[in-house]
Amino acid sequence: MPDSRTDIAVLDTPLDPALRVPALLARFGSPLFLVDEAALRTAYREFCRAFAEAGIDAWVAYSYKTNTLPAVCAILHEEGARAEVVSGMEYALARALGVAAADIVFNGPAKTRADLAQALGDGALVVIDGFDELDAVIAIAAAMARPARIGLRLDLGEAGWSRFGIRSENGDAARALKRIAGAANLRLELLHRHAGTDHRDPEPYFRAARALIQVRADAAAIGLDVTALDFGGGFPANLPIAPFAAAIARGLGREPVRVVVEPGRALVERAMRLACTVIAVKEMPAGGRAVVVDAGINLLPPLCRSAPRPVRSPGASGESRPAAVFGPLCMPEDCLAQAAMLPPVRPGDVLLIDEAGAYTLSQSSEFTAPRPAAVLLGPDGPEVIRRREDWRDVIEPCEVPARLRPRSGTDAR
Repeated sequence: MPDSRTDIAVLDTPLDPALRVPALLARFGSPLFLVDEAALRTAYREFCRAFAEAGIDAWVAYSYKTNTLPAVCAILHEEGARAEVVSGMEYALARALGVAAADIVFNGPAKTRADLAQALGDGALVVIDGFDELDAVIAIAAAMARPARIGLRLDLGEAGWSRFGIRSENGDAARALKRIAGAANLRLELLHRHAGTDHRDPEPYFRAARALIQVRADAAAIGLDVTALDFGGGFPANLPIAPFAAAIARGLGREPVRVVVEPGRALVERAMRLACTVIAVKEMPAGGRAVVVDAGINLLPPLCRSAPRPVRSPGASGESRPAAVFGPLCMPEDCLAQAAMLPPVRPGDVLLIDEAGAYTLSQSSEFTAPRPAAVLLGPDGPEVIRRREDWRDVIEPCEVPARLRPRSGTDAR
């Protein structure tokens, strides 16, 4: 078998052919997140092209929660993306990256009073999630020198009750619109709908367009001029976006309204991979192999993902057969793949876990070990965009009371 530790090309992208994954792991540590800059830019451009070809001038606001790596956000902003944030932390990051407040859509069900005051005062567009938040916004806007820019998130009842947004079919949306129309210093610009993640069927977007058009008409009837409809995210990474854009266009008809979309997974999932190292190979009693690697589900949480991530060993040769791939965590559920098709591998070989860009680092934890580095693979060669943590990063926020500290000169290092 060829020595896979010395001859594995990076990511199948047109980068420097001398660049090798094992060399990156030796330099930056294993496991290691690898971000493909060219793939990220291509994903954004193709997403925008799908909407342009459908006749929609879409306002694309990247979903920060999907992948909060500042370098990833910066690349997308350089391409023209606005920002969609759901917390004060994400809002501060967007502002630190130079995003104008006017180009930020602030969503989320748990904005603090300070978050609301900051964003509204700056001129960001705050999407109201419920009546309690509406009360807070009305109070804040009353003391502002300029109108507060707001949106209204709607629960269209597509999948039963949701804790997000304001119901439309039970009259709550109409009640919220009347409160907004009667309040001082509010400017309702947008109606928002988001119904989940990784949709496979475009038709819900068509139905959402029809429903949002109706609510917009209801708003117009009481003097509210809604200029934008926001379809949230949920767009898939592994399907063409054109049918989803076409469904929205079909639902809108000839309505003169701006479209806002908030993609996350569709932009970043396939642009990042996780490289890891085989620790051990074991034969299972019922037959088959168990491959143990140094990356666990704390780095690849299964949340917000219905399908297993592809796992491959690009440098190994031989007949491929199913293998269960386990991480290093001391817990039985630490399984990355039940039946990855892998050739024979041995300790020290490298595995690449594809489609690792969405909800991985942003939901990762330092369970039993510090988190790995992330490296950007771009025109200037590998660049660290998130340094590797060590144990001090994990315990730095912690304090040991003086009475519990060692009495001697014990060095915890």
